Amino acid sequence: MITIKTELTGNCPNPFNPSTTISFQIKNLLKGKYSTEWNGYDSNGVKVSFGIYFYKLVTPSYNSTKKKILLK
Repeated sequence: MITIKTELTGNCPNPFNPSTTISFQIKNLLKGKYSTEWNGYDSNGVKVSFGIYFYKLVTPSYNSTKKKILLK
């Protein structure tokens, strides 16, 4: 059985304007650090208003939620 360690490491910068990078790690035989950038737009391409937003990483053995703050 292969053990996989997953970690949602957070976003930087936080608070942010206009974009932030969300980082996470997946550690198994092929270790990897990954990230994705969020530019403050929703899935329809509409700019969201300032406020607190939550993001979540879920795998079969891991579940973590963190918050990010969009400033104007």
